[in-house]
Amino acid sequence: EPSGVSGRRVLPRLLHASEMSGTRALPEEMRRCQETGGFALPNELEMCEISGKWVLPRLLLTCPDTGRRFLASLGKRCAASGIVVHPSAVRASDVSRLVVRASLLVQSAVSNRWALTGELRPCADTGLRVLPDELTTCEVSGVEVLPSELEESPILHRRARKSLFAASEASGVRALPEELQACAESGR
Repeated sequence: EPSGVSGRRVLPRLLHASEMSGTRALPEEMRRCQETGGFALPNELEMCEISGKWVLPRLLLTCPDTGRRFLASLGKRCAASGIVVHPSAVRASDVSRLVVRASLLVQSAVSNRWALTGELRPCADTGLRVLPDELTTCEVSGVEVLPSELEESPILHRRARKSLFAASEASGVRALPEELQACAESGR
């Protein structure tokens, strides 16, 4: 019987069938899959981009984010989507610490920190979406805003939204309305 690679005629018992195509060839004309140990033609094997092993293509996954091919056992499962991806395509959320596909994370509008979209919260004054620990609660209204949107009242020392402050007509000092009183003399 002829070898499917070289065409050399040999005894049929000397030929091995490729796991991939079924082509029969001499062992020295073939390579072994480094995962299954089965024979395949050299051009039928693919290299795992993590381990460097030459394996049957059916054993490899293609990462949807990087396009890299790898053995499923070497990938990382995304805690949000359940999809197995290349290890270089995952990152931990800075809020929940869940290891997820980096492509699912969104950067905070005010820092270099990352979270899943549902983990971000909006600043009530700016609308910027940020991590929960980047917001501060206004002591007057109770809403969450960025610290840069707060001002400290000069009298009661309460931290409140800047939009709640008013300027004294007499001195120009900014204070919360309940801290301002009209002058008995001028009425201002």
